[in-house]
Amino acid sequence: MKDWFSRDSLSAAYAKSERRYSVLYGILIGALLVALVWVVTTTSEDASGGSAGTPRGTLTGAHHAGTSGTPETPDATAGTQAAPLVKSQRLARCRRVYAAQKQPLEAATASMAQWQVHIGAMNKLVLGVITLQQANQFWNQTRVGAHAKLRAFAVADARLNQQTIRCPTPARESASTHIQRCERAVAANARVLALARTALATWRMHFKDMEMLRSGMMSPARATQMWLQSWHEGQGQVTDYRAAEKQAHQLHC
Repeated sequence: MKDWFSRDSLSAAYAKSERRYSVLYGILIGALLVALVWVVTTTSEDASGGSAGTPRGTLTGAHHAGTSGTPETPDATAGTQAAPLVKSQRLARCRRVYAAQKQPLEAATASMAQWQVHIGAMNKLVLGVITLQQANQFWNQTRVGAHAKLRAFAVADARLNQQTIRCPTPARESASTHIQRCERAVAANARVLALARTALATWRMHFKDMEMLRSGMMSPARATQMWLQSWHEGQGQVTDYRAAEKQAHQLHC
């Protein structure tokens, strides 16, 4: 089996972005004038007992309901019944999204594990903990099933992004503890997935480079240069992913 790098190729490559207020001001002035006219008209009608013989209080519920007795009292239960319904729908929607995130998250975990081992082998090599031969063994092992795992994540992630149900961004307004917790959990998972996309894009590119090297379509020197770039980028990406994953594991929906 052809080694991923030779010591000579690795050593050589390694060395080397006015708001204008005039319209808003005009709208504000217009609104003030309308308010002033309304106040003057209302005051005049109140002083004369109303215009055209209309008694005071014509904007009450009794007038709009066509009755002359006590003004109609709004249904006090309407608002209290609607609010729980909206909240329950909001929670249910977020729970659906949370459940849908499970598959791409699991796929990301499997693929990221291979990428982390791959990077870890390079770190150990640089520190002198393992030999180049041992590093090549790690690198060849992480090739096994890598394409299938990357593909599984891409498919699951695309399926999640295609669904129309969305969970609102965690809001600051008062909401039940369950809703707040669920929204935060969904947001945390979304961050994990976003970081996984970035990191696995780097891993996918490096995997492609490895295959090109093995087939003779890329020189060892070029492959080593590309690997060093992927290694530097990948370390930070994996670290960010693991930190976000740790936070997400503390939240549930």
